[in-house]
Amino acid sequence: MIAYTTYGGIKVDIITDVIHFAIMAVAIPSILIFMGAEKGIGNMIQQIPEKLSSSSSNFSQIAILGLMLSFFLGETLIPSYTNRALAAKNEQHAKSGFLKAGMFTIAWFLVCASVGVLSSSQFPNSQNVYLTAIKEYLPIGMYGLVVAVLVNIVMKSQDSLLNAASVALNNDLLGNYEKGKGESSKAL
Repeated sequence: MIAYTTYGGIKVDIITDVIHFAIMAVAIPSILIFMGAEKGIGNMIQQIPEKLSSSSSNFSQIAILGLMLSFFLGETLIPSYTNRALAAKNEQHAKSGFLKAGMFTIAWFLVCASVGVLSSSQFPNSQNVYLTAIKEYLPIGMYGLVVAVLVNIVMKSQDSLLNAASVALNNDLLGNYEKGKGESSKAL
């Protein structure tokens, strides 16, 4: 882990994240385009099940608030976000990057939710409508690429956490041990 971080681990994480982002930013909206071309978005919207289009829910408001807070705090406190912020050229670049990422995320969630909801009307018996839509509407090569990227994204999230742990180990524990046998001058 220490060697990985020392020899450019965060740089490799960021480069592969950009590649994954580019592939998914093209592939997921492409599903909507191909769905619309084949079935017609208007027809698909009319076929959305009532349980997905109504505002009523089986969840209480406190349960929804709890889910929102869990997601917000869970995502906010991920060490890999801190790594990326600290890898920015300066504070202004970090702020700008996070603001742009937040703006993109709003559009991204709308596209992803649209694919899921519209796919559920097309594949009501599917256990995983998202993967079924990817398989059904994307060309075969793109399907394989997207599935490989999805698997890799799951693995990369663990990779980023290992990278953060190795940085903490190297800077907070080993660095302090070597400089003063446990002196806490660099401890976070």
